[in-house]
Amino acid sequence: MAQGIEPLGIRLLFNSSYFFCFALLISIRENNFISDKCLYVICFISLLYNACFIIKIPTNFIFYKNAVENLVKNKKELPVYYYDDEKKIVPTEYQIPFTNKSFNYIHENKQPDYIYKSILRLNNPSIEFLDKKPTENTQLIIYSSEINHFIEKQKIR
Repeated sequence: MAQGIEPLGIRLLFNSSYFFCFALLISIRENNFISDKCLYVICFISLLYNACFIIKIPTNFIFYKNAVENLVKNKKELPVYYYDDEKKIVPTEYQIPFTNKSFNYIHENKQPDYIYKSILRLNNPSIEFLDKKPTENTQLIIYSSEINHFIEKQKIR
């Protein structure tokens, strides 16, 4: 995560799904199984699905982006980031239809620390992430508690 790289499985899944989609479309086109209009609909749905898969959960990104950017603007120099809140894990619950069964899965990209780091890395790729509690020059540090406090203020308004 420190370099902002997706897990290898997700990267391969995305690339292989494009390859599979276009191979399927070429074979269907050459054999004339279905009309061109239906072929374009299949292509559009596939591209839309892959785009949504890459974006993952846009509400998380949009919701936290404003808070993170406002805190970065207040820092005069290149800030560093430290996650000082307690590490709470946010599980996702999936319901299996027609069976009344569910299971929990912990997504790395839904954890607050991951979201903050992704937004900070997007705005400034050279930002540093601290693993240990800082002792000096705390003016340049963006704390996760600051971001959470800013978000709570916005929710009250």
